[in-house]
Amino acid sequence: MKKSAIITLALSASLLSACSNTSASSSKTKQVLNWFSAGEISTMDPALNNDGYGGEQLDATMEGLVRLGNNSKILPGIAKSWKESKDGMTWTFNLRKNAKWSNG
Repeated sequence: MKKSAIITLALSASLLSACSNTSASSSKTKQVLNWFSAGEISTMDPALNNDGYGGEQLDATMEGLVRLGNNSKILPGIAKSWKESKDGMTWTFNLRKNAKWSNG
């Protein structure tokens, strides 16, 4: 039973891949993302933002020092590494060399 299920799955996958349009992926079409927000954002300044709509936009357009991956695992964002002082009061972040800033 398992053998026939694996064969069926393999055949289905190969048929579906044969139906794909590879020329569409190689064409140079303009890609556009339209983002809908249920409300107007008050500011794009992270220090002044205090609403959910602005928070969604900030999350979508800006990267923090770190980010959350699968299962809430902390992954590098702009920081390539970081360390905590022994007393837990000071954190040191080493930033990526290729990080881009809004003010250059």
